[in-house]
Amino acid sequence: MTNATLAKIVLTCVVVIGGGGFLVYSSVGQAQHYMQVDQLVSSNMTEWKDSELKVHGKVVSGSIVEFIGAKDYFTFLLDSKGKKVRVFYAGPTPQNFGDDSDVIALGHIVPAKERQDLAAQICTKPKSKAQMVCPIVVDAEQAWVVDASELSAKCPSRYEGAPNNKLDPQFK
Repeated sequence: MTNATLAKIVLTCVVVIGGGGFLVYSSVGQAQHYMQVDQLVSSNMTEWKDSELKVHGKVVSGSIVEFIGAKDYFTFLLDSKGKKVRVFYAGPTPQNFGDDSDVIALGHIVPAKERQDLAAQICTKPKSKAQMVCPIVVDAEQAWVVDASELSAKCPSRYEGAPNNKLDPQFK
């Protein structure tokens, strides 16, 4: 084997290993954790405070409070297996968002005290007379809340009972 061929092989290996290493390194920095509400609440929430994570749960019926101003703010409770966490979100909501809907909130865990002023602001302008008594008492519920930057509502189970489209292994 000539020196030129050996140099080409070594150079190719360096490029492949370097490229693979770069892909792994860049993807680790953008990793998002996915947790159910009960998993998050049962864990040490302080370890997640600097991480972006997706929190999945069901919206507690009657817990949605909306504030319409310069920005539309929402706060609601997510529940999973009896564990609850409050979510704060600014922006448009998904079409399927509502009471008892499955929601995935993408955001960060923040101390509840940081959102107390926002909770008080949301409560000052109730959407209807039914909301004159505001249900938000952030620091009484938990020490940590989810500050969401994005909401995704899971699709309803419209495909339950639909015919199975998989191939039949018994078909000849």
